[in-house]
Amino acid sequence: MGVVVAIAILLFLVVNEFWRPFAVTALGYYVGGVIILGNTPGVSLFAPASGSVAGATNPIESLIALLKNVRRT
Repeated sequence: MGVVVAIAILLFLVVNEFWRPFAVTALGYYVGGVIILGNTPGVSLFAPASGSVAGATNPIESLIALLKNVRRT
């Protein structure tokens, strides 16, 4: 959500409108994430890896696995 708000604020400074850039950014972020990752980016980052015990992996390992999967596609 922080990424979406940051991009919307930057666009607000350029076009002097907040809600439309926020909506377009949020839609693009989530739709793009689902298309590329198969799930929302937050779930892909923080969900435990399949076959592992919940909480067994840390966020850094999840991020590395996520980047490897994105690079592979």
